[in-house]
Amino acid sequence: MKKIIAVLLCQFFSILTAIGLNLPNSAIQNATNNLTLLHREPANFMQNPASYSEGVQTSVSFLYNISEIPYYSLNLNKKNFAFALINLGSSPYQENRAAAGYSYAYGNLRTGVNLKILYVRIDNYNTISTFLVDTAIAWEIENFVTSIALQNVNQARYKGKKLPVTLIWESSWQVTSQGILSVGIEKQRDFEFSSRLGVSYKALNSLKLISSYQYEPNRIGAGVVFTKKKWKISYSVRTHQYLDLTHFISLSYGF
Repeated sequence: MKKIIAVLLCQFFSILTAIGLNLPNSAIQNATNNLTLLHREPANFMQNPASYSEGVQTSVSFLYNISEIPYYSLNLNKKNFAFALINLGSSPYQENRAAAGYSYAYGNLRTGVNLKILYVRIDNYNTISTFLVDTAIAWEIENFVTSIALQNVNQARYKGKKLPVTLIWESSWQVTSQGILSVGIEKQRDFEFSSRLGVSYKALNSLKLISSYQYEPNRIGAGVVFTKKKWKISYSVRTHQYLDLTHFISLSYGF
């Protein structure tokens, strides 16, 4: 059984993680299918360097409820500067990411950039070490926000092959004082558009409910955020067509 899991992990992640798949970095991103405007938090920096909040945040998950795929992340953002560390997987596959970024606001516009250093190790196979640059811009007016992020703008390569360049667009509307509606798309070369729709609702001062749907590939996410002063704890689940649910939990403290 362990040998089967090892083969699955190598094949699945060597193709789909940092060399393709844009994984959620927190419980909320797991619930929103990476719609970052539904709930701003420190972990958004890795997805959208122009739209994140100040604070420190840590998250943990076992992807697809498989104990051999642990996922840990740590984010620290202060004013215009942001930092992140991510560890994914264990033997035979392990991926580490470190990132630093900067954002700047001018009127209703905010721009951001981050630099990601990527290291992937696959037992008895190969290692990958490279860096990627992401940029983003967000525009906000009254109850409407829209943003565009471009990941891997430097078109990083591995063994002469370009790693995916990902375009992400998202817009959100503050429909009521408690509710937000968000839509977005993600596009990589040689892949179909992935579209998303999500909502968040502040049921109580200390409780927020979040749900989303993604098309291509099909995913449903749902989660809750509990708030106590500057502390937030969030929990979520997300579906997969073939694998088990991914459960995610995050803890954050806002500056």
